[in-house]
Amino acid sequence: MYLLSPTRKYVDDAKKFPDDTKAKLKEQHYLLEENPFHPSLHSKLLKGKLKGVFSFRIGRDYRGLFIINTRDKIIELLRIDLRDSIYK
Repeated sequence: MYLLSPTRKYVDDAKKFPDDTKAKLKEQHYLLEENPFHPSLHSKLLKGKLKGVFSFRIGRDYRGLFIINTRDKIIELLRIDLRDSIYK
């Protein structure tokens, strides 16, 4: 099991979400804690300027970014945003 460690930016972003998206985010957090590569998360390793960062899906329109510290089993949640703007 992994420990989730959200950044301040991540928490602030999450507060702006509609209630249904917040509920989906909560579900995704449970999956991340159990297995950051659960098929429902659609986790993928990013390239380019975000090399070493992973993304996961929050419903159809939102994505979250995270880094995994496998030694300490900590997932640092970086930020969340609409899928069209998160990678910029």
